[in-house]
Amino acid sequence: MSLKKIAASMHVEVKEKGKSARTLSRGLRLVLFYRRDDIVLALSRVKVLPSEKEVEICHNNFFFGYPLTNKANKGNTVYIAQSYDSIYGKSR
Repeated sequence: MSLKKIAASMHVEVKEKGKSARTLSRGLRLVLFYRRDDIVLALSRVKVLPSEKEVEICHNNFFFGYPLTNKANKGNTVYIAQSYDSIYGKSR
């Protein structure tokens, strides 16, 4: 399954359940969840930060090419966030 299809199914699941998680074949763990007015994608690997290229690719597929404005690293996890309004055109 392509990353674009994974992103679409995770967006549907997060709207229904509030959180969605997948682990890709090479060990990249993706968790999509809501935080107040934001949608957050957490990318992690065991013992290693995801690469900048992985972050860029995931950001483009999950947030439709909107400019990356919110990014933070904690441990071996990279968090990227986009406002709910910019993705869905309305606030929650």
